[in-house]
Amino acid sequence: MKISLLTIFLFMSAASLTSVTARNWKVADKTWMIYWDNNCHFVGYVIGQQNSQANECGRICLEYGAGPQARPPCTHFTHANGICYLKRNTDGWKEIDEDGNTCGFIRGRSAQTRD
Repeated sequence: MKISLLTIFLFMSAASLTSVTARNWKVADKTWMIYWDNNCHFVGYVIGQQNSQANECGRICLEYGAGPQARPPCTHFTHANGICYLKRNTDGWKEIDEDGNTCGFIRGRSAQTRD
């Protein structure tokens, strides 16, 4: 059986396309500042945490560090098991898939993109 390099290349290309999943970031507020999605997690860099509902976590992150508090602003968040984990990483950051969590970021506070 003779298999050409082109056949192998086409098979590998098709296989890699089927395994790529693009995150579909949603906008949570009218200011277009909070982007979020389900089943994801930004790992590490926790600067605070607060009990909350998942749909409140982005707003909590947005407001963290605003006002007279002397603390750095939140850039990313992950909500898991009733807790909003506030995070800070000004570089772009790749989230991981994790069922049951909600994660997101605040536009303009880091190099994070919607890609």
